[in-house]
Amino acid sequence: SNLQFDPAGKKGIRGVEFFNDESSEGYGRTLEWYLKVLRQSNDIFVTSGCDSHDSTLDLDDSDRWTRKTWVFSEKLDAKSLLEAMAQGHTYATEYGVSLENLNYIPGFQTQEVERPKFLFSVAFDKKITNSKTIQIYRDGKLIEGSVQTHKKENIKGLQKIAYAWEDKGAKEGEEHQYVIEVEGVLITSPIRLKIKTKPVPIADTAVIEGKYFSQDY
Repeated sequence: SNLQFDPAGKKGIRGVEFFNDESSEGYGRTLEWYLKVLRQSNDIFVTSGCDSHDSTLDLDDSDRWTRKTWVFSEKLDAKSLLEAMAQGHTYATEYGVSLENLNYIPGFQTQEVERPKFLFSVAFDKKITNSKTIQIYRDGKLIEGSVQTHKKENIKGLQKIAYAWEDKGAKEGEEHQYVIEVEGVLITSPIRLKIKTKPVPIADTAVIEGKYFSQDY
């Protein structure tokens, strides 16, 4: 609750860190703050941290290295990665979770779509002991119809969970920002989508004996 959002950021960087040895209560507070910032129409991306800046830490702690910040970037040099992060092309994970075949890239740029339909798979590289819920937020608020819960017996080893959901509540011409969350292990930066407006059919017009006749299709 004491977090402050700086619109200017540091060198244009405006982000928030998830999955950094925090408790489930800490994760909940960070999520609440993150969604609040998005509801205020601010640009902010997510990262994950291993908190390995202390020489006394146990470097053999395997869980520490499963916290990852995934960056969508064509190049892997430092400059390109920082630019991609500054544009919001990230998602953050815990326990080595990853997204596969995500059809929309997180980021602050708006993508035009016919319908907001989310398609992706969630991959786990180690056993998760609890049930997991995949859900989507629109403009900082949970969309109840997007929630899908998967039982723990269906999440073992490298198993992947396929997810498909269409936002039928979004209307033509509207622009929304979406966030994908896998409960406690994955969160994306905002995905900005604008629903295309269908063109108005053009009437075919003919002139017969000086009079106009039209037929709409």
